[in-house]
Amino acid sequence: MTDNLKKDITVLDQVINEIRAATGLADLRMERHRTRFGRDLLVAKCVAARESADTIKLRLAVAAGTESAARPARYVFVESLDDPVALGDPRPPTSAMYRMPATEVESTVADIWAEVLGLEEVGLDDDVYEFGADSLLTVEAVLRLSAALAGSYRGETPFELAVLGARTPAAFVAVVEAPEAHA
Repeated sequence: MTDNLKKDITVLDQVINEIRAATGLADLRMERHRTRFGRDLLVAKCVAARESADTIKLRLAVAAGTESAARPARYVFVESLDDPVALGDPRPPTSAMYRMPATEVESTVADIWAEVLGLEEVGLDDDVYEFGADSLLTVEAVLRLSAALAGSYRGETPFELAVLGARTPAAFVAVVEAPEAHA
């Protein structure tokens, strides 16, 4: 076993233990999943304890002090760790060409929108309202994005207000990367 592989396994074990301790999940396993557009995602398969777990709490538990490569892109709740990973429906037909995320912030935004919308993939230029987003799903996405991007966003306007009117993951990314332009 190479040193890099040993390090990756050690980091993933540490992340799994941190998530378990912070959330009280009954069980957890990390798996790699390749989407139909060729993205490799780290997926946390979670078996909830008696009470249901919340992906916002899971993301917050992992965000602090975890290397980005070891952070799961998605959290999938299953009855048993033997259940297959099901990320959601494929990306529906749309007028936008699929543009794959290239940075950590882009991946986080696209993955959270995909999770909220129940889709396998959301591209950076996809209009989330074309995919079925409404005001309630937007609030859920913004809450998850604020939790996940709290360390990245440095704008003076609260993130929730800065993203008003954003319709694509790319627009959310622009607010995080250049907050002064959106104040």
